Amino acid sequence: MAERSAVTLILAVLLLCICMFIFEMFIPVSKNMDFRDVCRAYLVKMEQNSGLGHTETESLKSKLESMGFSEVYVTAPLSAKAGEIICLRVQAVYNLDILSGILLRSMKQYHMEYEREVVSRRVIN
Repeated sequence: MAERSAVTLILAVLLLCICMFIFEMFIPVSKNMDFRDVCRAYLVKMEQNSGLGHTETESLKSKLESMGFSEVYVTAPLSAKAGEIICLRVQAVYNLDILSGILLRSMKQYHMEYEREVVSRRVIN
């Protein structure tokens, strides 16, 4: 009877590890989607204002850092003429302590990059 309890306990631990591994696979995907959503919102601002000023750039950096990203680099023009092609490039790193083996955890870095070009325009209401 004791053997059956030990085997059941070991199988329960293995099943828990497998479930945690599968769950942790989706965390970087979710963070990447959040990263792209924030960058897309600032891309629209950049398109409407014909550039991204220092305050918006710093706001983008602080928003991404508050979401858990580090080493955030933003490249965007300050101003552009109407009809000119402008590019927003954002790079960031997301560190995650992930399950790397049975009962082993290690830090893994996920490098994320967003780069899009748009035509600058002014929206007049």
